Amino acid sequence: MPLRPSNLPTDSGTYLLILCARRAQTVRVGKLGGFSVAPGFYYYVGSAFGGGGLRSRLSRHFKRDKTRRWHIDYLRHKTALAGAYWQCSADKAEDDWVIRLSQCNALSRPFSGFGASDSKQDSHLFFCPYLLSQTRLEQLTGVSLDGGLRAAALTYLKPHNSGQT
Repeated sequence: MPLRPSNLPTDSGTYLLILCARRAQTVRVGKLGGFSVAPGFYYYVGSAFGGGGLRSRLSRHFKRDKTRRWHIDYLRHKTALAGAYWQCSADKAEDDWVIRLSQCNALSRPFSGFGASDSKQDSHLFFCPYLLSQTRLEQLTGVSLDGGLRAAALTYLKPHNSGQT
């Protein structure tokens, strides 16, 4: 499905936003300070329980240029949108997804405290040099994801790094 807000549900739920950094760079994240962004894919776990649900929250994340309010806004400003997956639910599963993703050896946590201001988890941001499939993400999160959107030109989003295949 194309990345369009009209394709998103208005239900509450948990989501996984996927961003692609095409080159190495430094990103300053509000009061957390700066951190090095390596080329590759960044997986951010969030939840949407306010008005408009997942459609409202993900539509905001799809925009690159906006007032930067949350940690993810700073990273989104410097990266390309690669996709998003979600599960509609009245239950908050954000921390459960973070715990499960942290058990995957392919994923690392590049920046302590990122997106975790209201969480017991260290960070809600993960890094992987390659793009994980929906099937793999379902295995990692332990849920059957209700929906997903991928950028149409994923080959364009491949990070520029001569050391990677």
